This record gives sequence, C-alpha cells and structure tokens, in this order.
Amino acid sequence: MDKKKVMERKQIVSALMIAMESSSSESDSESENEEELAIMQKLSTNHDLYSNILLLFRERQPRNCVINYIEQTVPTYTEREFRMHFRISKSLFENLSERFLVSDFYCNLRGCIDGMHIRIDPPSKGKDDYIDRKGITSICLQAVCNENKKFLNIFVGYPGSCHDSWVFKNSTLYNKLPSYCKDYYLLGDSAYPCNKYLITPYKDNGHLTNANKLFNIKLSSGRIAIEHSFRILKQRFRQLYHCKLRGMKKLCHFVRACCVLHNIADEGDLEFTAEATPELNEEIAVHGEVARGNSVRDSICRDIQLRRNQNV
Repeated sequence: MDKKKVMERKQIVSALMIAMESSSSESDSESENEEELAIMQKLSTNHDLYSNILLLFRERQPRNCVINYIEQTVPTYTEREFRMHFRISKSLFENLSERFLVSDFYCNLRGCIDGMHIRIDPPSKGKDDYIDRKGITSICLQAVCNENKKFLNIFVGYPGSCHDSWVFKNSTLYNKLPSYCKDYYLLGDSAYPCNKYLITPYKDNGHLTNANKLFNIKLSSGRIAIEHSFRILKQRFRQLYHCKLRGMKKLCHFVRACCVLHNIADEGDLEFTAEATPELNEEIAVHGEVARGNSVRDSICRDIQLRRNQNV
C-alpha cells in the first residue's frame, strides 16, 4: 500500500475514533492502540466500507459555472459539438422545441380527432345518403392522430351526409373513450361534443373573454396535426381524392390500408405545408357531457392565461 493511502486510512481512523468518543480521558494509550489496530484491520478487509467512508471525508472540489450557457454558448456549438453534448441533432432539438412552444396542450394530449370526406362513385343503393353538404358523393373517415401525424385510431364507412358528431357517437371509439384516454384527452373542433376526454373550442357567441379567445387560438394550433395528416394522406395516396373502387367493404379496406401505410412511411418523402381552415359546425352534445367537459376546458384555459401573464 502506498504512502498516500496509508495517510488516508490513518485520517479516517482518527476521525472515526473521535466520532465514537473512543479517545476519552479515561482510556489509556494501550487500549487506544488496540482499537486503532482493530479499525485498521476492518478497513483492510472491507474495501467498500473504506471507499464509502473516504468519500465522506474528501472535500468536494468547486465546479466552474458558465454564465448564460443556454443563451450564449449553446448557439455557438457546431453540429458535432451539439451531438456530443446533448446526444441529438440540432434540427431534432429545434423541432422538439417548436412542438412544445406552439401548443400548451401536449402535456396531457392523447391526440387530435377530426373527420375527412373521401369522394366515391355513387353506390347502387341509397346514393342520396352519400351526398355531403358540398353536393359530392362521399364517405366519412374519422381519425385520431398524434403530434407526429401518425394515426392512432380510424373509423371509416359512414355516408357523407352524416355529421361528424353523429359519426363519432356511432364509432367504436365513443364508448371506449374513458379507457382509451384515461388521464389524457383529445382535441377536436366545434363539431364534436365537449366532455372530459374531448376538448373543443369555446363557441363564439360574441361574448368571449380574451382568455377564451386565447384558448381557441392555442387549441387550433394544437390540433393542426390532424389537418396536416389528412392532407399528407391524400397527397401520398392520391386515389383518395376520388376513389373509384366498387363495393363499400372493399372501399373501407382500401382506406384502412392507406392509413396503415401512411403510418409506416416517412414524412420526409413529401414537401407539404398547409394551414388549417376553420369550419362552421353546429355544436351537438349531451348536456351532462358538456358540463363535465367545460370544467376541464375552463381549467386548461385558466392555466394558459396564467402562463401567458407570467411570461409578459
């Protein structure tokens, strides 16, 4: 054993003896030497104990602090230096930052829900039921997507004349919403009922407060992902602009296959930008569900306004 470790052990032994008050005025030198030898022997056979005690008595070296590290130093890093420090690329970091800055909903967000019409040839039976509000023969696709524009849940096949809220209430998702969302919620437009698991914008009746208006803007920004998902889906599978397949079963299978392939594909294979276009939809909901939904929505609205006031 080198001299440095011997000195460290002697310092530890002395400190332990003082802590145990073993070297009192009543103890003679012989008993002290015996106790010191016993402690030294114990330390020699138990290296883990020695290491742990050594850490307690070594003084911690002060660390230098870089002032304004995030604001001034990080932006000067090259791509290689940035990856070395943070283990991700600069572009991914900026993407994540923008994602969380754009919306105040992502902390408890399960996904965004909306409906899309897919144009078809008039079916042989009940073709009037498939004429939507634009006078086009179509079927409805209801989908839930995440912030990465990937579909989490789809429901397709209802005639184009059906309202989004009617499709939602007859979908498999409606009754499973509590177990599907749990402590999270979906974002939807005013076509959907507002409840605990589905947050919709405040209806503009001319009496909205500034906090309500801010909430609607944030919600619109948060649910832009579903609008982009539908547009990317149609850009990638252009047959969905006008699907000419015959037979409703075959049509629905084709649409579901397109959604699965969309989830597998990489978004980078398309250059696509789009802006959400607000739609005028009547609000159809059950009164009790609206009451529960309003309490959740009001709570989120207050949090958004509070964070905005803190940042001003």
